[in-house]
Amino acid sequence: MKQKLPPFLGISHEKTLITTKRLYFVFALFILLVPATSALTADADEIETVTRDLCNLSRFTGSEEEAAGYIGEKMRERGLTVTVESFEVPVATYKGGGGYEVQSVLIGSNVIGVKEGKSNQTVIISAHYDTAAPELPGEVYPGADDNAAGVASMLEIARLLKDEDPDRTIYFIAFSGEDVGLFGSKRWLDAHEDRHDEIIAAVNLDCVAYGDSLRARALPQHRWLYEWLPESESITYERDFGDMSSVGDEVNFQERHLPALRMVDWGNHDIIWDTPEDRPERLNYTLAAECAGAVAGAISWVEDTGDLTPPEYAARVENGTVYYDSPEDLTYEVIVDGQNLGPCPSGSVSLPQGIHTTEVNGYDRLENPLWGPVRYVPGAHEVQIVGYDPAGNRQKIHLTAEGRDLDFPVAAKNNVGIAIWGKRSQEDIETMGLKKRVGCIHSLVYLIERPEGVAAVAGFVDGIRVANLSSENSFHLTPGNHTYGIVAYGEDGEVVGSDETTFIIRSVLGESFEFPPNNNPFYEPGPKGISSELFVGGGALVLALALIVVYRKRRG
Repeated sequence: MKQKLPPFLGISHEKTLITTKRLYFVFALFILLVPATSALTADADEIETVTRDLCNLSRFTGSEEEAAGYIGEKMRERGLTVTVESFEVPVATYKGGGGYEVQSVLIGSNVIGVKEGKSNQTVIISAHYDTAAPELPGEVYPGADDNAAGVASMLEIARLLKDEDPDRTIYFIAFSGEDVGLFGSKRWLDAHEDRHDEIIAAVNLDCVAYGDSLRARALPQHRWLYEWLPESESITYERDFGDMSSVGDEVNFQERHLPALRMVDWGNHDIIWDTPEDRPERLNYTLAAECAGAVAGAISWVEDTGDLTPPEYAARVENGTVYYDSPEDLTYEVIVDGQNLGPCPSGSVSLPQGIHTTEVNGYDRLENPLWGPVRYVPGAHEVQIVGYDPAGNRQKIHLTAEGRDLDFPVAAKNNVGIAIWGKRSQEDIETMGLKKRVGCIHSLVYLIERPEGVAAVAGFVDGIRVANLSSENSFHLTPGNHTYGIVAYGEDGEVVGSDETTFIIRSVLGESFEFPPNNNPFYEPGPKGISSELFVGGGALVLALALIVVYRKRRG
C-alpha cells in the first residue's frame, strides 16, 4: 500500500497498553480511512492464449479487419457493448525536391468496448493492437510485447471487472494506427471532444510482458494516479519524466490536458521491438497478469471510494499572481495561454505584461534563429486552474487576467553555476539554428554546480514566472518558439545566477504519414518519385502494406 497509515488518536510507536474497546475503535478507523487497494488475481494462461492468437493475425494498419473482429468478440464475452470506429490516415508521398503530396489514405479501426456506469464520469483503459511492418521483404513482426500482450491484459481487466456495477463508465479501447503516428487515439479523441470533460483518467497498456518488472509513467501533475495502484515489488513509479523519446497513445490524452498513465515493462526493447524477435514465447505472462491485476485493483479502489463529487476551491489573480485555496488536499495544475506549467502551489505563478507570440508580421518564427527572443504583445492572459482530488474528481476554473512587469533578472555573475541542461550555444545557433524539441511535453532540466549558495530557483517560461521551480517539473508547451530562463537566488534574495535559452517545439504527431521517410536507405525513389516497391503488386492493399513497411516508431 502506498497510502500510508496515519497516526491514530495520538498513539505513539512505543509499546502502549490499549483497552479492548479502544483497540476495536482504532481498527474501525483503519478500515474506514485507509483504502484497501489490492491487486486482483489475473489469469496468466488466458493472457498468453489471447496474445498468441493475436500474433497469428495480420495487424498492420489498414489490414487488421480479422484482428479487430477477434478483439470485438472477446469484448462481448466480457459483457461489453462493442462498436468499431474507422478512421483515415492521409499518406503524403514524396515527390522529389523536398515536397510531399497526399495521394492515398490508410483505413484503421478502433475497437471500443463500454461497460456503462451510473454516471458519465469515464475511465479509459487502452492498448494499441496494430504492429509495425517489416523493413525487409519476407520478415514477419509478430508484435507480441508490442502490443498483443497489452491488448490481452486489457481484455483480462475487462474479465476481472465483468460482474462489477460501477459508478463510473469504463471504456476499453483497442487503438489502431499507433505504429504510424499514434493516429488511432488522436482520431478517437478528436471525434469525441464532447466527452473530454468526463474522462477522469486514462491508463494505457503498451508493452507489459517482457522482462520481470513494470514502470508506471505519468506527468508530475497527474502522479496522484500512482496512488490508485496497489503496492507491488514489480512496479516502479517514475519521478523524472524526461523528454518523450518513448511514447504511446497516452500522449494524445496528455496533450489535451487529460490525466494519463502508461504501464510499460523494463525489458530491453532494442532487442525485440519492431523486429521478428518480438515473439510470444519470449514473454513473461506472469508479469502481464500482475499488470492486469494491479490496474483492475486500481479501478476497484476508485469505485470503492464512492466519491463522484468535484472538489471545491476558489481562485483569483492579484497583481498578476495566481492564487487558489481549498479546505481539501488537492493537486493543482496551471495552464496559461495554452502552456501547461505542471503542478504549481498557490502564489507560485505570476503573469507577465503581454502575451507570448511566435509570429512577426504574420510569419511564423519556427525556422529563423536570427530573429532574436520571442516577442510579447499587449493583451490579457487566459488562465485555467485544474484541481484534482485523490479519486480523480476535478474542478476547472477559467480566468482572464492582466499581468505585470516581470523582467527576467540577469545575474551580474553566475556565482553558483546554474545552467540549463542541453542548451545550444549562440555559436551553434548561428550555424545550426535553434534547438528543436520533438513532442510538446518536456522536463526543462537545470543543473547547479554550487547548490549550497542557492536558497530558491525561479523559472521563466515565455515570460511566465514559476517560483520555487523543481528541475523535475514537466511543461506541456504548444508548437512554436519558446523562451526558458532560470534564476537562482541567495539567502538574502539577491540574484546569484541565471541562464536563458530559446528553442522550438515541434509536435510528435503529424497530420499525415510521410512515405518514404528520407532516412530509410532500403527504399529508393522509383518512377514519379515513388518507391519502386509500390509497383510490384499494385492495388490499394499493396500500397497500404508497402507504406507501413517503412515506418519505424521512435522508441527509447
